[in-house]
Amino acid sequence: MIKLFSVFSDNALFQAESILTLRGYAVPSAQLYAIIERSDKTVVSRSTAASDKAGFFAITLNTPCPSFDTYTITVTCGDTQATLQNVQFGELWLASGQSNMEMTNVEQPEYHKILSELEGKMIRVYNVSQANDFPAEPKEDVPGHWIVTDADNKSWARVSACATAFCIRMADRFLRMKKEIPIGFVNVAVGGTPIMSWMPLDLLLQNKKALEMIDEMELLPVAEKWRSHFQNPAAMYNTKITPLIGLKFRGNLWYQGCNDLYTEFEKRYYQEFQQLLYTHYAELFAADDTNFPMLSVLLFPASWGCDGECFVGYLNCAIIRNEKISPDTFISCPISDFSPSWASNRNNDFTHPTNKYRVGFRMA
Repeated sequence: MIKLFSVFSDNALFQAESILTLRGYAVPSAQLYAIIERSDKTVVSRSTAASDKAGFFAITLNTPCPSFDTYTITVTCGDTQATLQNVQFGELWLASGQSNMEMTNVEQPEYHKILSELEGKMIRVYNVSQANDFPAEPKEDVPGHWIVTDADNKSWARVSACATAFCIRMADRFLRMKKEIPIGFVNVAVGGTPIMSWMPLDLLLQNKKALEMIDEMELLPVAEKWRSHFQNPAAMYNTKITPLIGLKFRGNLWYQGCNDLYTEFEKRYYQEFQQLLYTHYAELFAADDTNFPMLSVLLFPASWGCDGECFVGYLNCAIIRNEKISPDTFISCPISDFSPSWASNRNNDFTHPTNKYRVGFRMA
């Protein structure tokens, strides 16, 4: 018996020229063997590991150079095997954050154009299923599936439009450079989530400012007062990020902050929280030791109540300050020149009387 966690499945795109740690369950205290085999039957990587007394195993393989070749990955334990079919190795990104990253392709006015741009490109996405409960302990595995361009275009309707656009542009660039590099992302964003929900609880409880905020939320002691809610500290980390352990990423696409705008406390500490999140994710997921960029989209200057403009400015400046401190790590993308038609309840029309005094976010 071999059961791999859901992210290690058919049609996967894994990070090239890095390591891949397959995780799952097998016979307790048993020896396991794993190989990566190209379609021409050439074995490019092999490894061994043993399961523990509960049957859990983690077996690490070196991944090959990026290419449009397809591979199989086989894990063997005694007389049983688990095989991943139609695997590729290229550039893999984590797409995380809240509603602006979660917003799907089908919600875009040019959805059919997006589908046409996907045709012929080697882009894949892993879509993590939405959770219905949010335990205080991290989940090892949650359902999800890999989507392949062309073969499953209907499934692209319900994944991040922002991350899809990023991958299309990157694929176009690789094609112009005549580089055979597949690209993809893991789709985990959830609307309405604060930054603390994307970090592990033990890390937050070691941070003085995060501990203050959790106390202010009346969630201490956490174990006794935990409520199964998607906005809880660590809620997204437990259900969306923990099941991805074993993957490596080129970087993190981050579009979040709307739920961290509303109080003086939150906007003052966002810069430190983003650094805290980045450091932990880099330790878990960085493809190599050179760099793990965090590409952040600044928030649009919507009307967020009487102090909304100021609050957005504080948060965007926190992201920009991180970029100034470490320009190779934190990279921000301003969108203050857009004029979106969505969220009319927030007066997102620059001709609206309440918006005539708006300023951009170049003040940092």
